[in-house]
Amino acid sequence: MKSTNVKVIDEHGIDRDANIICKFTIDGNEYVLYSIERDSENDNLFVSKLVNNNDGTSNMIDIEDSAEKDKIGDVVKQLITYSINSEEGDVNG
Repeated sequence: MKSTNVKVIDEHGIDRDANIICKFTIDGNEYVLYSIERDSENDNLFVSKLVNNNDGTSNMIDIEDSAEKDKIGDVVKQLITYSINSEEGDVNG
């Protein structure tokens, strides 16, 4: 997936620029992993659930179920580990 920028509203009601890193599906639900720049050197990572609208658009919503959050958190950790290992040339570990 190519890099995509979207506008999101943070928990304080402030519009932020977000960079979509990847989309993935678990148990029939779609999720999006994205980053928001915290400062010039650091980004924060977030995951939201994608909900399709009747008009063909999608909304990103918070994941509120704790079991679902745990499952998604495990997948994101695996994605990050794979990404780091890929950059280091070790995709097996």
